[in-house]
Amino acid sequence: MSELYVNPQGLYPFQGQLVARSYLRGGNLAVVDAGLGKSHIALALAALLVKDGMIDQTLLVCEQNKLDEWMDDIARFTLLRPSLFHGPKRKFTNDADIVVSTYTTMRDSFADPDPRDNRLLIPGEGIEFFTGKRMLVIYDEMAMLAATMTSRTYQAHELAINHWRHHGGVRILGLTATPMSTTPVCFYNLGCLIAPESMGTYVQFCRDFVSGYDRWGRPSKFVYLDVLEERLSTFMLRKRKTDPDVIDQFPKMVEKPVYLTLPKDHAAAYESFEAFVQQAPERDQLPAFRTLNAFAAHPRSVLASGWKVAIDWVDSYGAERIKKIHAIKSQATCGYLSEIAHQGASAIVFCDSVKALRALAEDIAALPDKHRFSFVEYHGQQSDAQNRDAKAKFKSGDATVLLASSKAERGINLPEASYIVNFDVPARHSSYLQRASRGSRIGSNVDGILVIKTFITRDTIERSTVRMWQRRNEWSDRLQDPRAYTDPNFISSYHRLLMLREAQLTEDPSCLSSQLVDSTSAP
Repeated sequence: MSELYVNPQGLYPFQGQLVARSYLRGGNLAVVDAGLGKSHIALALAALLVKDGMIDQTLLVCEQNKLDEWMDDIARFTLLRPSLFHGPKRKFTNDADIVVSTYTTMRDSFADPDPRDNRLLIPGEGIEFFTGKRMLVIYDEMAMLAATMTSRTYQAHELAINHWRHHGGVRILGLTATPMSTTPVCFYNLGCLIAPESMGTYVQFCRDFVSGYDRWGRPSKFVYLDVLEERLSTFMLRKRKTDPDVIDQFPKMVEKPVYLTLPKDHAAAYESFEAFVQQAPERDQLPAFRTLNAFAAHPRSVLASGWKVAIDWVDSYGAERIKKIHAIKSQATCGYLSEIAHQGASAIVFCDSVKALRALAEDIAALPDKHRFSFVEYHGQQSDAQNRDAKAKFKSGDATVLLASSKAERGINLPEASYIVNFDVPARHSSYLQRASRGSRIGSNVDGILVIKTFITRDTIERSTVRMWQRRNEWSDRLQDPRAYTDPNFISSYHRLLMLREAQLTEDPSCLSSQLVDSTSAP
């Protein structure tokens, strides 16, 4: 490996193989499970290309919360010269080997509105600066660009890459553990950036692989995914935690879905609120889904909603009446966390809704002394400094539970956690995997067990969410892991379906008690 990459521990053999394969191809999507050291693969590749005189400069694009981590890794593991391009005083420099920036910062730098038609984009300062150079562009969590080709961010990055392909050349290395957030169209979108010659036009893609559309005209049914998988294999590199050469480097993962039946007062309120929501205008589909999902998780979450339909329903149903509703999922979660904490273990609890998270936090704070435990919050309504402090307290052991929103799904490593709790059901299979991976990093807690527990309320919108999650899991398996079904350690969509069906037939005894007890133990 290049002497510009100076990690004392070197690379794992599989990392070296992925670097070699990336070196030989100009466009690569490295679909590498979270915790397998994607950053080392990227930095080793950049160092090797610089050493061999293959590139003039590297552009590394990441999420804002990863900037400091990337800058630290470059300084710690390479002799490359980094430059941070972010903030009001940002400035490009030719002296840097690696320019580090964010998706939105580069979007604004790459493209300007066309004066003749502001719906169109023309090359901006960022494109012009790198034009004529031999470029390596590293996209950390490239799935950020996958959701839609019509977003301004996608179009700006597409404009830059196409421009550089025609003026000097560009290599692409996309890093992600979960490239498909919604449908197989995500793979098409990424492929058009990395290896457009393999993907064809969008019309051709729909003709070949789409068999149905939803009511908004978006592809929702797909065929011949085996053919699409073969096409993706021309630029996709895959590495799983369950591969024989690395499985011993990770804690064993146990998944446990738990179904809960709403008590009568919550069920009656849910039925009333659902009927109210169904009368809302179609344009309010997204807030309707989110608010109803949060209400199924915790009834008091609706009290903090700013959505007009929710406010009107609260006025008609009565805020005080809602406050008295028995929150079964909160009770079950509090009981489970109390058991975990009193065993000396740590847990991360994920909530899609910050409103539900705050309601759960209030319930934890109100626990009797004998069941109380220390916890911190990590979400988008706190400052970066507050979130850093929360993370530090959890890692040091000053807090045994981290209550986290989706903000913590990516970008933070917390191998101290032995339990991951999904307070609500993530609609995206990618979110489920990202959550689980926060506590599963290579070389960490290898002799332990990581328990993933997901609470699901019966006869609510979470039933549809589970179906959506399951469908996306199946698509992901067929496009990324069609050969992994023969691996006894790989948890496939079929295995998760069996677990869900078994869970539907039973209730977890530790979640049925009307009060917290000490006699049960966390699995």
